[in-house]
Amino acid sequence: MESESLKASSPVWPDLTTRERQILYPVIEGKPNKVIACELGISMRTVESHRASLFQKMGVKNAVQLAFTLFSQHGQADLDTNISTQRPGQAAHLTDVDGND
Repeated sequence: MESESLKASSPVWPDLTTRERQILYPVIEGKPNKVIACELGISMRTVESHRASLFQKMGVKNAVQLAFTLFSQHGQADLDTNISTQRPGQAAHLTDVDGND
């Protein structure tokens, strides 16, 4: 695993849609669904739907469990690096091992 960027090393990552990857970091940062929706230009209900699907695929019940799962799989440094390289207002997303979105 490379420390420069968070790669999809977990078997779960390839199952995440592009939108689920885009909302992943805002969710663990604690951003409200309304803010995430505004940043992505989608409805709040759509964010809620993607969030529920993300939680189900990751096997968690809330954002705290999601964050714990990510930190335990990838470590603090990888997550901090990935989050800090995002421009304000830009939703973070993950790339899979092949570099695809």
